[in-house]
Amino acid sequence: MTRVIAIVGIGETPPVRRSGRSLRAMVVDAVLAALDGAGISPKEIDGLVTDAVIMPTEAPYDYLAAQPGASNCFAASGAMGSAGIVCAPQLAQHATASGLANVVVCYFGVDWGAHTEGPYAFHDLYPAKQVFEKPYGFNAQPIYFALWARRYMHDYGLTERQLGALAVSHRQHTLLNDRGQLRDSLTLEQYLNSRMIADPLRAAECCLITDGAGAFVMTAMDRARDCSMRPV
Repeated sequence: MTRVIAIVGIGETPPVRRSGRSLRAMVVDAVLAALDGAGISPKEIDGLVTDAVIMPTEAPYDYLAAQPGASNCFAASGAMGSAGIVCAPQLAQHATASGLANVVVCYFGVDWGAHTEGPYAFHDLYPAKQVFEKPYGFNAQPIYFALWARRYMHDYGLTERQLGALAVSHRQHTLLNDRGQLRDSLTLEQYLNSRMIADPLRAAECCLITDGAGAFVMTAMDRARDCSMRPV
């Protein structure tokens, strides 16, 4: 694993509550945007990497490879508690180091904003959650993370106002990014008076439900030096 690999292009669709588009179309747009940013022809793709739970059925490798005209693609996926896309750089490096691929596109997307159940329906895939968790109210991400937040407050003395300062800071950062979904400012007092979702987490601390897709291109450093973007 001595071959140096770099990210040379990134692409994403604008994050919106409901896109009105198919997930496959959004993924293709993100992939093409990443390739365009890298200055790499779509026909150079010879590797595809994604998560192991959602994308293989929603945007399959063979479908995605066919759109830009790629062929003979190496394909791999990883699973880390349904966050398998975080494995993508490692899998891409394995592929390039072993000679299985030279230009690897890593991609992921969801259209949960278009569905009434949103991301919560995803948890219904697991029978154990329906039997042992949901009947007792232990359901969905805000509740899971609220337990950790409360434990952190207990162990380290984090206060409610300090927790709120994070939400206020993140909202300020959003206003500096024209792609942010929420465009209203947030003060600490507004935060403290906002709706509690799962103690100690309020609405301003919960992840927005979004339709969208993202992708990035990875390749070996000898190829990366010829790309449009400075390799990372």
